[in-house]
Amino acid sequence: AQGRMHTSPTLLPGRLKNGVWAFLTAKCMGPRAWRAVGEAKYDTYVNFRALYSEYDFVFCGDDGQGDLLAAQKMAAEQDNIAPLIAAIIHKVLPGGSERALAM
Repeated sequence: AQGRMHTSPTLLPGRLKNGVWAFLTAKCMGPRAWRAVGEAKYDTYVNFRALYSEYDFVFCGDDGQGDLLAAQKMAAEQDNIAPLIAAIIHKVLPGGSERALAM
C-alpha cells in the first residue's frame, strides 16, 4: 500500500441548470436558492454509490452551495452499501450556521 490511496478522488458532476438558477436567485432567496443544487449533489452521490458499491465514500464541500444539505442527506441514509465514512465541510459563509442551507 505504501501509504497511498488505492483510488483517485472523483469530482461528481452537478447540473448546470440548477447552478445557474441558484446563482441568479441567491440575492433574493438567500441560502434556499441552493437547495436544488444540494439535492442534485445528493442524487449524483446515490447514483455513483450504486455503481461503485465496493468503495467507502468521503464527501468534501463547503457550507455555501448545498454541500451541507447533501452531506446531511448522505449521512442520514446510511446503509451497508458503500457507506459515507466522513463529510468534511469548510465554513465559508460569514456569521453563524443560520446562513447555511441544512435539512
